[in-house]
Amino acid sequence: MNCGCGAIWAQGSRRAASRSIRTLTFWIASIGRMEMLTSTVIRMVADKEALLDPAVGRHGHAVFLGLVERMAPTLAEWLHGPAPLKPFTVSPLQGKFTPIRRPNGVKMRVTAGETYWMRFTTLSQAVFQPFLAAFLDRPGTSVGQPPFYLRLQDAYFMVTEVITTPSSETIWSGYTEWERLLQEARPEWEITVQFYSPTTFRQNGINVVDPRPELVFGSWWAKWRAFAPAEYQTAYLRDGEAPSKDASSGAGSEIFGRIGISALAIRTRMLDFGTFKQVGFVGRVTYDLSRLSDTERWWLNVLADFAFYAGTGAKTTMGMGQTRRLRRCGEFPADHNDQRESPGPEDGASSGE
Repeated sequence: MNCGCGAIWAQGSRRAASRSIRTLTFWIASIGRMEMLTSTVIRMVADKEALLDPAVGRHGHAVFLGLVERMAPTLAEWLHGPAPLKPFTVSPLQGKFTPIRRPNGVKMRVTAGETYWMRFTTLSQAVFQPFLAAFLDRPGTSVGQPPFYLRLQDAYFMVTEVITTPSSETIWSGYTEWERLLQEARPEWEITVQFYSPTTFRQNGINVVDPRPELVFGSWWAKWRAFAPAEYQTAYLRDGEAPSKDASSGAGSEIFGRIGISALAIRTRMLDFGTFKQVGFVGRVTYDLSRLSDTERWWLNVLADFAFYAGTGAKTTMGMGQTRRLRRCGEFPADHNDQRESPGPEDGASSGE
């Protein structure tokens, strides 16, 4: 997991943080009493100008594992292993970038003093607890502590905020419980989803760049089956039957096959992973549930709300498949234009929150 990324403590000669890390210690006390899904936004300021490879999602993956490893080395080793589904997602680094062409390819320049941010989601309290605890496990006393730095390649970022509670400052932080997803879902007739970072699916060893319902909903259903507590595994769809187990592989199910697409506005986009590049789609899709029963529509709405935490498709732990369900058909969040997709070398910059 050592790729030049991780968390460090600043020495006394480094400047003090301009803002304190905002994190709630009650999470540590309460996390053992409930199963939660979390979405945490880390805000940080670039310490100095530096050049990064475009593969910022991969670097964020290493940062996340490094934080977990500080508190739970065995868990971090498992998360780094070959399991096809993981109980966390990572967004690409977001902020203002300047593309710089070098003989060995395009680099992304970060600017000293600029604010950048990343988003990490977890589907398990066993993962969230050590992740958050790493920010609280600081040397010294609570007064006059040195600032917390994250390192991505040769760039150092001073963490200024850790936000997991819902906030007026960002649409990307929040938390919920599995049971609450079931309780609050309604059998709506349409589901509109925004895919913010390139999204793709692995099928028979190839990448499928297609928002077909059986792939999208099948991806969410696979994550639900893998990580939902046992008591929520039997949230049935139709006549006591859940979707077929092969739905996540793209074979589909009878239920997913009756989902239509009523609106589509997508384009392909490439994400650079350093050693390879991956094409995916970004944009908005509205799914038509008019041919399904109330119970079936209710369950598909549960999965659509779950997507905020689960992501969609392949490589969600490296920046792909960042997904958000839009509550009313055709409506974007107020700050949609500021958070539309991940930064990439072809864009040159990505705006902040």
